[in-house]
Amino acid sequence: MSYRDQLIHAFIEHYDALRRRAEGYVRSPQMAADIVQDCYLRIIQHDPAVRVENPLAFLHRVIGNLAIDLQRRAALQRRRTEPAPDSADQLVSAAPSAYQIIAGEQEYQLLRPAIEQLQLNAGLEAVTEPLLPLPLESQTELHTLPEAEASTAQKALLDIHLKKQSRPSTQ
Repeated sequence: MSYRDQLIHAFIEHYDALRRRAEGYVRSPQMAADIVQDCYLRIIQHDPAVRVENPLAFLHRVIGNLAIDLQRRAALQRRRTEPAPDSADQLVSAAPSAYQIIAGEQEYQLLRPAIEQLQLNAGLEAVTEPLLPLPLESQTELHTLPEAEASTAQKALLDIHLKKQSRPSTQ
């Protein structure tokens, strides 16, 4: 008996177990039947000269691999058919809100002494300007906040940034 014949014999003898195994992966009787059928096709295409030590383990491995392939193809198909998000929505959601900008500036002000000390310890000139200035649209958004939501200190920080950006560069 060839090695392929041993695989076919094991397939027939353990068909129900293989089907249950496939159904455990995909949770659908129809898809499980397709996986088991594909497994059989793989068996009959198997080189009869190639020895398989444990035919049942081999069949279970083929079932598992086919189920994983099927799930990957289904996920890829879902990604291809889902509508792409509107690019304008992506830009709006990626832009920081006024509150995030204020929180970032406050965090920078808290960390600034430690940053300067690290720079001095490393022999670098201390950086006194924020690493990233506020973008113009964010500054405008901050100035339009209601007075109850924007504290005087926050507006003062913003005014400092506006003055720094409105000065012409001397470089």
